[in-house]
Amino acid sequence: MRKAIHKYLAGESYPPEDHILRDLAIAVETEDTSQAVISAPVSIYVCAQNGVLYAGVLATLTDVVGGILAVRAIMPDWLSTAHMSLMTTRNIRSGHVSGHGRLIRCGRTSVVVGVDVYNETERSAGTPEPAGMAMITYSRLSGNGKTLPQRSDGHGHHATCFSLGITPLAQALVEKAGIEIIDSASGRLRINMTPYVRNSLNSLQGGVIAFLADLAGPLALSADHGNSWQTRDLTIHYMTPGIKGPFETAAVTIRSDSHNALMRIEVLDRGDENRLMAVIFNACIRVGS
Repeated sequence: MRKAIHKYLAGESYPPEDHILRDLAIAVETEDTSQAVISAPVSIYVCAQNGVLYAGVLATLTDVVGGILAVRAIMPDWLSTAHMSLMTTRNIRSGHVSGHGRLIRCGRTSVVVGVDVYNETERSAGTPEPAGMAMITYSRLSGNGKTLPQRSDGHGHHATCFSLGITPLAQALVEKAGIEIIDSASGRLRINMTPYVRNSLNSLQGGVIAFLADLAGPLALSADHGNSWQTRDLTIHYMTPGIKGPFETAAVTIRSDSHNALMRIEVLDRGDENRLMAVIFNACIRVGS
C-alpha cells in the first residue's frame, strides 16, 4: 500500500511544486509507526566547493524523517522542532545518502527521534557505510484547537518520493534557495521567506535554518583565517518559528586553532523585530592548506 507521507505533515498542499524538499528528491519509506528511512541522491548542487555534501542538507533530511515519525506518534497533536544534534563521521561526496530514523521516546510534552546516517556509493558495493548520527527533540503542541488532517493506521508499508519527476535541481542549492552573503567576516547571510523554504506551518523550514548555520560558520572562518573550512557537527537550539523574514545569521568564534573551530551562530527574523529564532553551535574543521 502506497501513501504520500507528506500528508501526515500538512495535507496534500505541502510541499508545493517548487520546494526545497522536492529539489532534494527525497524518498521516504516506513514499515510501522516507530521506524522510517529517508534517502536522497548526492549531486554537485548540494555539495560545498570541496565536493562534500552540506551538513545542512543532512540536517534537512534528518528533520524530515524525524518529523514524520514524531507526527505519526502524536496525532492529532502538532509539534515543532526544539533541538537537533547532528554529528558526521565521514565525508559524503557521491551516491545516495540515507537516514534511518527510529522513535526513541514519545511523552506528554516531547518526542525524541534518533537517526543513523549512511552513504551508499558504487565503491560500497550495495552496503551503505555509516556516515553520522542525529538526535532530534520535538515539542508536543496539544490543546491548541488544531488537529492534523490525517491519522495513520500504523500498518503496512508506506512509501513516497517528494520529487514530482520534473526537471531535477540544476543549480546550486544555495542559489536556488536565494541565500545571499551580506558580510563574510561576521558570517552574515540573508534569506527571504518564500514558498520554496516555507514549512507546513508557514514558517521557515527547520532544515533551512540548519543550512544557514552550516554555511555561516565556514564563511566567517575563511574570512578570518583563510583557507577553506567545513562543518563537521551541528547542535541546534530552536527558539521560535521564523515567520516574516528576511532572516539573517551572525557568527562568533568561540574557540579555534589551526585545524578546528567552534562557532556560535544566531539566526534572526529581521522582519519580526530581530526576533532570535535559533542558536547553533557549529564545529568546523579546516580543509586544504
